Amino acid sequence: MLTRRTLLRVPVFSYFLPFGRPASGATRRALLVGINEYVAAGQSSSDEEPAAGAHATASAKIQRSGFNNLDGAVNDAKLMNELLKVRFGFSSSNVVFLRDRQATRSRILQEFQKHLIDAAAAGDVSLFYYAGHGSQVKNLASEEADQLDETLVPADALAGARDIRDKEMASLYRAAAKKGILLTVVLDSCHSGGMSRGVWNQSGKTRYVPPDPRPVSDPDRDPATGKKPPDAASMGVLFLKAAREDQPSRETVIIERGANGVATEVKHGAFTAALARVFQSPMADQSVEQICERVQAMLASEGQVQVPICAGRNRARLGLLGQPAGLGASIAVPVLDTSNEGRIRLRGGYALGLATGCTLIRTSGQPVRLELTRVESWRSVQARYLGGAS
Repeated sequence: MLTRRTLLRVPVFSYFLPFGRPASGATRRALLVGINEYVAAGQSSSDEEPAAGAHATASAKIQRSGFNNLDGAVNDAKLMNELLKVRFGFSSSNVVFLRDRQATRSRILQEFQKHLIDAAAAGDVSLFYYAGHGSQVKNLASEEADQLDETLVPADALAGARDIRDKEMASLYRAAAKKGILLTVVLDSCHSGGMSRGVWNQSGKTRYVPPDPRPVSDPDRDPATGKKPPDAASMGVLFLKAAREDQPSRETVIIERGANGVATEVKHGAFTAALARVFQSPMADQSVEQICERVQAMLASEGQVQVPICAGRNRARLGLLGQPAGLGASIAVPVLDTSNEGRIRLRGGYALGLATGCTLIRTSGQPVRLELTRVESWRSVQARYLGGAS
């Protein structure tokens, strides 16, 4: 976070150049999923059928054991939503946000297909973010030694819906890549390294769910060709994942101070919280590989055992949204409102690494200087007018 009296050269109004400028005419879209609350067993679900391409076994009627709800997954998705809009220039109309019970198996898959693939053209940017439980399921037809597919756990999993397996997601990733879409996938869940957040301890909740006891039979190879499909990372899809395949993904607590100055504890995934701190810095326009290394260092310094990983054939030279890294850009701090007393409220706060005492200078148009007087939250800050820049 910036220290007191740090000089940050940014435009003040909404005409700004966000990080990772897209190609002319390119559109940025995002699908954000955050699940704290899971539908209880016994409640209705329309997703009790096996996934397309998979064959359920005779044990398909076995119900999985219960698991705990989470605390920070929805906060993670909200924070990512704010970062994408303020830091990366995403339009609200192009962001689909599924939280808690909205994030059923069918809805996640449908929105991914409709919003991130069907609506996008070659050269457009699509980002998928998931915060919630992760798990595994036995795949009797898999050639892997453990025969386990990694999964994302949808909100209606306890109501009978099957998890979303890594092979199902990979099919969507490949479809986006084949269309020429710049796709980035960010996963804050356990087993995300192959693709679970549970009980609070001194290190915070882990996002872990025991494997679904209902196995599937889904061959790794295409029955028509006998070949395995290409890996999405080799096709240009970029991945940032909270932990290696065999590691937990933990939740943590961040202290936020509201407009009244009162400090409150806000729960987040440790990975997403660290990722947000990276994007607060002036060096946020780095390659995916550099971003991952910085997040790794932050979590290690906090004593976290999880090691985030990244993938993608161009991860060493491309930024988060598939743009060449290191282009440099302005940081947008739009004005939200003003008062007759001269107080100015800006959109940004901790999400942009702003601190009380920072001076903001508009670098285009008529010179203007503002001094930050109070950081209200991740999303807003108060300032006072200092006059024209000298």
